[in-house]
Amino acid sequence: MSNPSYRINQRLTPADLVAGLKGFVSKTDHEFWPDEVSLRDDTVFSVKSILGPGKLTDFYLLALAVRHDAVLATFDTGIPLSAVKSAQFSNLCVI
Repeated sequence: MSNPSYRINQRLTPADLVAGLKGFVSKTDHEFWPDEVSLRDDTVFSVKSILGPGKLTDFYLLALAVRHDAVLATFDTGIPLSAVKSAQFSNLCVI
């Protein structure tokens, strides 16, 4: 959001963003998920469904949501559930 190419009415500095993040995670409903899945894990990912580098973060976040029995909320309509072997429709919410 501090990148000049990000189109918003007000530019935020990295310091503003860090302060906002600190405020967000201080809430009681925040839960930290460590990097506990690996793109190399064939039991988690279907590498044939990963067609390019542009979606790797999306697939990884979906796998984390599946691992924690949660939902990945996204604006991206192009995330195939098939990329994460145990993903269900209930793990992905396209806004």
